[in-house]
Amino acid sequence: MRTIIATALKRTGRASVRLAAAAALAFAATGGAAELRLATTSTLNDSGLLDALLPAFTRETGLRVKPLVAGTGQTLRMAERGDADLVWSHSPSDEERFVAAGYGTGRSVVMTNAFLLAGPR
Repeated sequence: MRTIIATALKRTGRASVRLAAAAALAFAATGGAAELRLATTSTLNDSGLLDALLPAFTRETGLRVKPLVAGTGQTLRMAERGDADLVWSHSPSDEERFVAAGYGTGRSVVMTNAFLLAGPR
């Protein structure tokens, strides 16, 4: 089985569209299983984004998504073993190696993040 990578970087308006496209490809790769196994990072899970996206995705597609939450390295190892259909992480260099090694079919940038410091000078 090949895994599709969705990288958590920044294009929020397109996040759900890209997730849906990646999930559709993963669905086809799983032979039409009714549940997709999404290996994702704890950072993404803790952000609340999956809580917002997955119910709507399931309503629109009829596909359930089972999040498998771990660190980036662990999510990629899950996918290497075939324990995940889709990976959503945030380590571009690791993801590129993953795809180059033949474990993934592609990598798509979904969104980026920025860290801002606010306060007195």
